[in-house]
Parts: sequence; C-alpha cells; structure tokens
Amino acid sequence: MSSEIICTKTIPAHFARGIYYPTRILEIKMDPYPDNPRENYDHVGTMVCFHRNYNLGDNHDIDVGDFDTWDEVEEHLYADCGAEIVLPLYLYDHSGITMNTTGFSCSWDSGKVGFIYASKENIEKMMLLDPENMTPEQTEHIREILKDEVEGYDDYLKGDVYYWILKDKDGERIDSCYGYYGYPSGIKDILAEHQLDPDDY
Repeated sequence: MSSEIICTKTIPAHFARGIYYPTRILEIKMDPYPDNPRENYDHVGTMVCFHRNYNLGDNHDIDVGDFDTWDEVEEHLYADCGAEIVLPLYLYDHSGITMNTTGFSCSWDSGKVGFIYASKENIEKMMLLDPENMTPEQTEHIREILKDEVEGYDDYLKGDVYYWILKDKDGERIDSCYGYYGYPSGIKDILAEHQLDPDDY
C-alpha cells in the first residue's frame, strides 16, 4: 500500500570514515500500518479504558458497570490492582480520536475514558525502584513516563506515525525503517539520523 510522502531530501555524495557514499534520496512517509504501542512495546503503565465504540488501551477484566463513579474505579486500582501512581485518561472524538491526561476544552465531544497507572510491581521490576520508598523526584519521573506513554499511544490513534525509505539516485530502495511516532518529532528524528538539519523541515 502506498502512503503519503511527507518530505523528500537529497543526501549529497560524501566521504565518511574513509567510505564514499554516493548521492541518495531520503523519503519520509506516513506509516500505513503502525504498530500499536500498547501491544508491541514494553511499558511501565497499564492503560485501563472503557468505551462503547472503541477498543482502547490494554486488555483488562475490570467491568465499569460494577462502579458508580470514576472515583470508585480509581480507588479499585489502588486497592485491588496494586496501583502506586494513577493518571486520568480523556478522549476527544471528532473526525478522529485523540487522547491525553489533562482533558479537552470541548465537553460535548470529549470525556474521561479511564486511567493509566503504574503498579508497584512494574515500578520495582522495570524501574528498579522500591515503590514504598520513592523520592518525590522519582515519583514525578514515573508520572512523566506515563504521560509519554499516553502521548505515544495518542500518536498511534491519530496516525502520526512515520517511516523512511532511502533510495539511490535511480530510485532503487537501499534501506528503510518504520515506527517513528509523533508530529513533527518523529520526522525530525529521521532527519537527524541521516545528518540532515531537522530545522529545515
């Protein structure tokens, strides 16, 4: 399946570490089949979502119908799921969906859909920290990790995922790589990897 070309850059012929590299063409495209980061990557957080139209976040066995309020769901995460840090999740649904941890200004098309939490077990196993004796700085660091996980998932939901193809001057493929999340950060990462100025984009 072809995908939209975001930008094309020429990498001039040059020597690097005694090796001659001929002129090459770098194409950056939208990734038509991005990996779901909740399924294909390790993460500190567990994303628990409830929505009648979308299958969001991680698999879980919590029935939102067992609770009367979001506060009760959050209490359940702390009391029964080993949560140490919990952040809310909000979804905006209008000509596509987008998610964050802070909420959206349009209450008509948005609302809370769940939580992302870091369990004591994951903090100990993945962060190598004692969840009972974390410093405020360590706690804030984990909060930022959870926010980053939500941002990466949001990039996936919005389709802001990119890949690059490196071609020779005749258009023959030399190499490619997928899985750059975020606009414009993913594109800037690709340009930087190929020694092109990200600020040119």
